[in-house]
Amino acid sequence: MLKHIVTQVSGRLMALFTQALVLLKVLLLKLVSSLRVSFTQVYQSAVGLHHLLAKTLLKIKALLVSLTTQVLLIKQGLKLVVTISGQIGLLLLTIVRQILQLVSQVFKKDKPLVNKDTQEP
Repeated sequence: MLKHIVTQVSGRLMALFTQALVLLKVLLLKLVSSLRVSFTQVYQSAVGLHHLLAKTLLKIKALLVSLTTQVLLIKQGLKLVVTISGQIGLLLLTIVRQILQLVSQVFKKDKPLVNKDTQEP
């Protein structure tokens, strides 16, 4: 009789233990599944951010190339402006010198000659 009671109690304990184990496995599987889904979503978000970052870096590099080109073109344009300004300045200086020479010649022609002895024109 004692053996029979021990066997029944042992069987019931084994059934309860098995039930608890099954419930624990179900709960753990749900948690693992939820964690797997979360991990997958985080991974996909990270991949998406990585691609977005790569695209952004490529666009920034393209902008830097464009800006560098623009700076070089502006620098070249400024050099041209300085060169042309210098040429115009030299041309104006030449014109002013020629005008001064002509004015000087005109004044020399118009100036009456003064006789040193009589001091009359």
